[in-house]
Amino acid sequence: MKKLMNDLYEYTQNITGSFPLVSIDQEGGMVVRLFKDVTFPASPLTTSATTIPNAPYITGKIIGKDMLKLGINLNLAPCLEVNENLANPLVNVRGYGATKETVLKNATQFVNGLQESKVLSCIKHFPGAGSSTKDSHLELPIINDTKEQLLNYNMYPFSKLLHSDALMTSHCIYNAFDIIPSTLSKVLLTDVLRNQFGFEGLIISDGMEMKAISDHYGIGNGCVMALNAGCDILLLCHEYSEQKAAFDFVKSAVNDG
Repeated sequence: MKKLMNDLYEYTQNITGSFPLVSIDQEGGMVVRLFKDVTFPASPLTTSATTIPNAPYITGKIIGKDMLKLGINLNLAPCLEVNENLANPLVNVRGYGATKETVLKNATQFVNGLQESKVLSCIKHFPGAGSSTKDSHLELPIINDTKEQLLNYNMYPFSKLLHSDALMTSHCIYNAFDIIPSTLSKVLLTDVLRNQFGFEGLIISDGMEMKAISDHYGIGNGCVMALNAGCDILLLCHEYSEQKAAFDFVKSAVNDG
């Protein structure tokens, strides 16, 4: 890993004069990408429930140090879903709790711990998929909460934790705001997140090859829609052929104006 990162940093510096953003999901618990020579971190729900003071902050700091020693500088974490239902297929123990106050308090600690270790944070999945009963990896979830419910509940932690370096979008449809997924919605990403909440960090899409996007909008077309909606970075995490097709589709769209 260190050799790969050194080569990547050198290669990127030579071409761009800057260093690359290298990201993984190192949330703790069920979503962990690094196992060797690092501390295995507890799940967000565990760090929230323990009696150890500031456990999310300590966990964020440890994860940040472990990542940085391997050259990885952006953690796609933490989840800000307010999760009343532990059977939620997307969140489960990845969330910090069942109230918006608990989520905000603990997620803020985790972000602060990461940032103190000089690793960038990415809160997710905006505007919150705690009400979802479907997994966007496999299908397209539709959330019918009212605007008031979403703003006062699901979106509350996102509206307050504005010092996060980045934010990841949700592929759910929020009918109160738009008829397309949040990742593709200019209403949610530009009007609400940027203009109403004042978020100034990077906006990163969830994986564009997930079935909520690929089955309903197409990966290439979905990428163009996401960029037009306000995404700064698109995630395509698996197949080179899909990455190449998406790149070509976006390049063609740029050339066409």
